[in-house]
Amino acid sequence: MQNINDGTLMTLSPITTPCCRNTFVILSTADESLRGEKMNYGDEFLLKAENYQDPNAAPLYVRYTPSGTPGPADRMPIQLSTSKDSCCRWTTAPLMTRDHLEGLGSAVKTGTKLIVRNCVADKSLCVMNQNWMQTFFGPYKLNKYLEHMKKGDLMLARFRKMTENLNTPTVLTQSSGSIAFGARISLLAPHVPMSDPPLEGKDGLLLGGRISSNEIAYSQDLVDGCSVAVLPNLIPAERNTFVITSADYCDREGEQLKFNQEFLLTLSSSVKKKPLYIRYDPNPIPGLNGMFPLYLSEHFVSNTRWRILPIRGPNLTRFEQEGNLVNVNTDIVVNHCATNLNLGVNVGCWAMGFYGKICAPLMKTCLDVYGKELPNNIWQIYIPIAKNKNFVPIANTAKYI
Repeated sequence: MQNINDGTLMTLSPITTPCCRNTFVILSTADESLRGEKMNYGDEFLLKAENYQDPNAAPLYVRYTPSGTPGPADRMPIQLSTSKDSCCRWTTAPLMTRDHLEGLGSAVKTGTKLIVRNCVADKSLCVMNQNWMQTFFGPYKLNKYLEHMKKGDLMLARFRKMTENLNTPTVLTQSSGSIAFGARISLLAPHVPMSDPPLEGKDGLLLGGRISSNEIAYSQDLVDGCSVAVLPNLIPAERNTFVITSADYCDREGEQLKFNQEFLLTLSSSVKKKPLYIRYDPNPIPGLNGMFPLYLSEHFVSNTRWRILPIRGPNLTRFEQEGNLVNVNTDIVVNHCATNLNLGVNVGCWAMGFYGKICAPLMKTCLDVYGKELPNNIWQIYIPIAKNKNFVPIANTAKYI
């Protein structure tokens, strides 16, 4: 859960910046439609939490749950609730030196000290033991919490570090024609839906690395063994940018890539460190890779070799096009050299990731009755090209998802 919801506990925080966790709307219990009327001491009201992230969600009210039996001192009896009952009713009393009844009926002013009471329990809202953090966490747990926070071991800190590493904007190698070795590219599946369920006019998925909920505990960057998925975000970033690398021991930097020529897909962020290659094992151990057959490997073996095949035309065969240059933003087929299987998208297999739904890749040659590749086997070397003078560079338009 990344947002306030039913059952969210209410605590005290030194953060005074207005946000959804500390902003409430005062509603009269007599008439919730009242707006602009002065509230007096003794009037009963509801505290409705402001949900800025999802304004259409069910309303949440501050609710006090009275206990029939004595509970521990660090119990949190106040929480947000979608149930609007008598336990959600609150009232105020003036802070008088003698009798609080003397000020009842007068208007409540901002910036003045007052007492907030729950109408059912007739108990005042106060700080537990005058030290809410020490009471809630305990001295030992508080010190451990602060220690983990400094080390960056909290899940929120890990998520932010992972987001910084994976979603850092990248600039692809600009080209309007052929592509060469050493170019930074992204692989786009242009003819598959980018959402589940599919939406009309919303097509296109990018091949990229992912970090699972188990892997984020020990690494917030893509490392050896991380799986490869098909992502619905079309903004070039570190996790979906690859470098075309020579599959032999020759230095082919700058040499044009041709059809049926073997190459490696190297993760761009790993080039200056230990290179990570996209790898597919034809006979993996059952359950080893799960629903994601592709993964990143630091071992340069035959299972990391790929080649590009042209689309079959009505008047041209693949043998006639072998040796031609590979152009960007045109339909191609990505073939695995060791197994002769085509890289595809499993449009019926979606999973939930940190940034939303992701699709699983598929290693299978999918053909129609005429022997042509199906749309989930079609890819493009994705290079966004500037089309007008108002074009903004990719690095400035990329945002975190």
